[in-house]
Order: sequence, then structure tokens, then C-alpha cells
Amino acid sequence: MKKTPQTVIAPGERDPDAVAPRVSVAQYVRNIKMELSRVVFPTRKETTVTTIMVFIMVVIMSAFFFMVDQVLSWGVRLILG
Repeated sequence: MKKTPQTVIAPGERDPDAVAPRVSVAQYVRNIKMELSRVVFPTRKETTVTTIMVFIMVVIMSAFFFMVDQVLSWGVRLILG
């Protein structure tokens, strides 16, 4: 008889082999509504600030990669003539 090692599951983790119990469509929809009520959506101001930060980072990174490209291009032209 072959023994298989037992999987140790840390507290707070789900058993990957566990099967979720079947629920009705109505119960499933109620569960979705309950989960959505727990979601905290960002405010308009938070969204605006984050969007501006993303645009600023895009500009900074574009300038950085442009400079790196120019330096590498100059180096290749210097080597290859």
C-alpha cells in the first residue's frame, strides 16, 4: 500500500482540491450583490490624481528611453562608422 504525503494548508488558504458547493442562480446573484456592496470604488478626485500621475510617468519614461535610444544610436554609429 502506497502512502501519499498529506498537503499542509496554511491558515487562511483554501484547499486547491476542495469543490465549492453548488448554489442556485438566485443565491449566486445574491452573493454577487453582497460582494459588490463591499467594494470600495475610488472617488472622482482619486481617479483624476492617479490618471495625472500616470501621464506624468509616461512622459518621464518616454524622455528617458528617448535619451537611452539616442546614446545607443550614437554608440552604434561610432562603432560601425
